[in-house]
Amino acid sequence: MKRSSRVVALLVTAATASLAIDAARAEGFVDAYLGGAFVPDNPVTISALNRTLSEKVDFEGAMLYGGRAGYWLESIPWLGFSVTASYFNVDQSARYPDQGGNGAQPSSTELDVIPVSALLMLRYPLLEGSDYPHGEVYPYLGVGPAVFVTKLRQQFDFFNSNEQMRDTNVAPGVDLRTGVGFFFPNDTWFYFGEFRFTHVGSTYYYDNVGGMPAKLRLGARDTLSFAFGVGVHF
Repeated sequence: MKRSSRVVALLVTAATASLAIDAARAEGFVDAYLGGAFVPDNPVTISALNRTLSEKVDFEGAMLYGGRAGYWLESIPWLGFSVTASYFNVDQSARYPDQGGNGAQPSSTELDVIPVSALLMLRYPLLEGSDYPHGEVYPYLGVGPAVFVTKLRQQFDFFNSNEQMRDTNVAPGVDLRTGVGFFFPNDTWFYFGEFRFTHVGSTYYYDNVGGMPAKLRLGARDTLSFAFGVGVHF
């Protein structure tokens, strides 16, 4: 058992060293992008002041900003890795039916969302040549785990008393994207357009409202977004 463990450890060490050496000779890149993010209808449940309010909220579309850094392997040029972070802000005003029979309760939900993802990247080089050894155009796919940092600001009004709750949640999720990149005017500068899908499960937020504990639950969120960007290969 100990011998097999040593063999596995040696294999893992050798593989890690091989990837590290290959990464040192790899085709690195950094880029920045701009686009739009869209969060479909999402159920929101608020428990505060001895009442529970539930409603399905349709968030507005938002501007998306982001950046990415990574590399394509030298020995396997269609395989790469990257780390990417982005930001968008969504909000929506709504009126929640009060289950206590006191009429509709005005409310607004605002989210600052920062997804950070580690992606496995795949590409398919097209129009290869001496000036573009890895293809002048390349469709690509990226998939991997993500961490979603979400800052919530919930504004609502109970009995004409303006109240607000704030909290930040960190939750795991998934990031899947596909796009097309192309080099211009040489193999250093590149441009791309991509479509992105992210998923994060239900998230919970806690604060004091009117001197009493309050809890807000956001349902699982699937965010669709698109982006266009520019980057540098080195």
